[in-house]
Amino acid sequence: MAVKIVTLCGSRKYAAVFETVELALSKQGVIVLKPAFSDEVLTPIELQNLRQTHLKKIDLADEVVVINVAGYIGERNRQEIGYAQRQHKRIRYYAVTENEH
Repeated sequence: MAVKIVTLCGSRKYAAVFETVELALSKQGVIVLKPAFSDEVLTPIELQNLRQTHLKKIDLADEVVVINVAGYIGERNRQEIGYAQRQHKRIRYYAVTENEH
């Protein structure tokens, strides 16, 4: 049986939800890739490097899971979804209400 690779996308303000989803998928035997979140101030080059690395994680994935809390999907996430669509990746949404996270 082939191991599935999933890349998580979503807003960094919901980092705790990323941890929940990562653990749930990992328990199912899924390899989970997610964005690198940083609380430090990043230079424009560092920020661009993180964004490019995340797109490469989408390239590696069999599927993209978009974390959608209370209907919020930001502009950067919309760009990632568009990128994933152009790469013919399956896209799934993990939706939770504001109270659930």
